[in-house]
Amino acid sequence: MTRRLAIDASFDLAATLNGEQDFRWLPRAGCWHSGVLGGHLVHVRHIDGGLEYRADRNLDSLLGSYFRVDDDLDAIWGELTAGDETLRKLHAQHGSVRLRRQPDRWECVVSYICSANRSVAGTRASVEKIAKSLGEPVELGGDRRHIFPSVERVLEAGEEGLGGVRLGLDKHRKIVAAAREIADGHLDLEELAGPSVHYGEARLRLMGCEGIGPKIADCIALFALDKLDAFPVDRWVRRALRNRYFGGRVPSDQKLVAWALRTFGPYAGYANQLLFHAEREAAGTR
Repeated sequence: MTRRLAIDASFDLAATLNGEQDFRWLPRAGCWHSGVLGGHLVHVRHIDGGLEYRADRNLDSLLGSYFRVDDDLDAIWGELTAGDETLRKLHAQHGSVRLRRQPDRWECVVSYICSANRSVAGTRASVEKIAKSLGEPVELGGDRRHIFPSVERVLEAGEEGLGGVRLGLDKHRKIVAAAREIADGHLDLEELAGPSVHYGEARLRLMGCEGIGPKIADCIALFALDKLDAFPVDRWVRRALRNRYFGGRVPSDQKLVAWALRTFGPYAGYANQLLFHAEREAAGTR
């Protein structure tokens, strides 16, 4: 069944899904995109005023949360661009790219562990291989995908089961170690996503897991734990700040994060994604 989801603000679906925030979206014919989201296979495409989607049930709530339709973007961007001519110009050009909220926090953790020293295409392939190897199949309109495996399923498979996926850099061991931290209650992603846990604390607790460094922790915090002040620094964001704010100088990533928090405040994550997207666009990468 085909349904529609209204999204009032300007919205570029293709650019948003290509924004490296998660890795389960694949293109289909007719401007459709196939994604496995919160245990559901869904096909989406852009229409005037929002989205058209196909699924086996009503996913308005899931998709609305995923695309953060309740965020007051006018207020957020008004605050961010006030007095910041750089962001104001970039937002006028690229403001239709949206930040997303991952429904499966565990999948986000694994995805970014897989992303270390790997391209977007390589990360996407790794995450898809894990799903195909260990996840339950799901079908929609002739499209067959796999739900991402649970913490329990990964622990059941163990390092040997994941090792066959050929993730590289001993990532299978790091993923199993993270699963064990979650299963043992040492890393409670639901708790970390709550409003009582601030970004800095969530970041430190994530970094207590092997394989999760500052950049990976920041990505998880921003995309899965609702920490909108998180500011992941990768090569694109580093380049954007160097060229647009630091006159060609290259401060350390730690200093860049501290500067971003002072400069952009509680919505640093929104500024981060705008800078990331604008810099990739400038380099012709989509």
